[in-house]
Amino acid sequence: MKGFRILTEDWFTNHRITAGIQFLDLQNKNFDVIPQLPKYAFNQDLQLGDKNDDVKKLQEIFSIMGFFPDTQEFTGLYGGVTRKAVVDFQLARGIIQTKDDIGAGRFGPLTRSKMNSILSQ
Repeated sequence: MKGFRILTEDWFTNHRITAGIQFLDLQNKNFDVIPQLPKYAFNQDLQLGDKNDDVKKLQEIFSIMGFFPDTQEFTGLYGGVTRKAVVDFQLARGIIQTKDDIGAGRFGPLTRSKMNSILSQ
């Protein structure tokens, strides 16, 4: 039939489909949507009780990454919701092994370095 094309698994494995500011990574068999993250560098550690623009940016980035609830406002206050997002990020990236590890929930040097590495790509 003219105008039709058969797409094989090989084709999907070797191509990416661009859609707006998001794209699908077709080499990932789960077909996850990979969001476009902003370029940003965190220069200070953050912890429970902090309130500043870096915390607000962290909340925005965690929201894009899926660690921060969509229904939560970006307040710039490092409270319980932000701490949980940090713990979830640390667990997902192997920075901590359990939520009870030392440094869990603190956006310290290792977590900050890992985040900056991701954002610089």
